[in-house]
Amino acid sequence: MNFTEQEKQTIEAAKSNLKKANVIRIIAVSVMFIALTLYALNVLPQQTLLAALVVIGVVALLAPNLGFGPKYDELVLILQKKLEETERH
Repeated sequence: MNFTEQEKQTIEAAKSNLKKANVIRIIAVSVMFIALTLYALNVLPQQTLLAALVVIGVVALLAPNLGFGPKYDELVLILQKKLEETERH
């Protein structure tokens, strides 16, 4: 598949955004373990633990779409366009 320069830039930005999302997920898991440890040591109340885990979970799930990188929809459109071009030939 041949990509235009703009498409290549979009793909590179998506790769960069994915790397950032992976770092955010690693940090989120680390914070979860710290929160669980603090709860086990009776330093953190149960309600605070639950609230923290929910927020951390949401951030970890949304991490790929946070920030200024291209969204999933843009990448799907590029691939769909390339698939249609390939099928025509």
